[in-house]
Amino acid sequence: MTPTGPARPPVDVTITDVTLREHGQNVREDELPAFTAASRASVARGLQRAGIRRLEVFSCVHPRVAPAMARTLIEAVRDAMGELDGVEVVTLVPNLRGYRSFVELGLGGEGLGHTVGLFHSAVEEHNRANLGQSIGDTLAVLRRVFGECRRDANPASAYLSAAFGYREGSRLIAVPDAVLTDQVRRLFDLGARQVTLSDLQGLADANETARIWDLVLGLDGGRYAPRLGYHPHHVDPEQAVARIQAAYCAGVRHFDTSLGATGGCVTGAPGNAPTRRTIAGLDGLGARCGIDEPCLAGLSPGWL
Repeated sequence: MTPTGPARPPVDVTITDVTLREHGQNVREDELPAFTAASRASVARGLQRAGIRRLEVFSCVHPRVAPAMARTLIEAVRDAMGELDGVEVVTLVPNLRGYRSFVELGLGGEGLGHTVGLFHSAVEEHNRANLGQSIGDTLAVLRRVFGECRRDANPASAYLSAAFGYREGSRLIAVPDAVLTDQVRRLFDLGARQVTLSDLQGLADANETARIWDLVLGLDGGRYAPRLGYHPHHVDPEQAVARIQAAYCAGVRHFDTSLGATGGCVTGAPGNAPTRRTIAGLDGLGARCGIDEPCLAGLSPGWL
């Protein structure tokens, strides 16, 4: 489904490619020999050459959750990748222990200067499943991590999972509008430079996606609109692209995608919006993505 309505003037959008981080979080231990440091670094540099200016590569999580994010492997990728000039690299951090690992790995400060990506869920049930604690307890932890980021001069962004609802078995849990806007405002107040809303399970159709974005983009007179991003999941890549188009028409200018729609949350989220199809879909609406499509098409490591 392609949104209809009056044509909008072309505007610049930012594509964040999450392939390395999201695919990496789902790589099993027996698959690690194919998911090499050299191939991961090569994809990162290829995305840079293609014009991607925001990129997720690592998660500072326990290797039991994501074997590919073990410290020795992160160090190997970090050294093989080096600095990516002109690219904001985001590393996800779930808690204080993860932030300490981020610092010890030399990813922030005077080192590589990665942005810290902090996250929690808009739905209590999902937050407990994903992070093992209540939203209130998670926010208390995030407040401390944001404080340490400020102390260390490390920029931090935030992700709000299940912002469009959550399905637990046969039960559909909606996020009330007031809860959603309160959570977005709170993350900016804590110090997030950008807040990305995730449709964790692809629950909102294009019309509901547009409605929610109209609400959030208008929050507090639109003061946060330039710093809001969208991270859709869906088992059907075309549906994920349709939702991104709806969000673009609503006014969103930052989108998360992955090569070949790979990846997904370890708590059961389906695949991502495919980077190349998303760019084509946005180009069709007049957006300027600034991506070299032939260069992007050439990125085909064996693990994709």
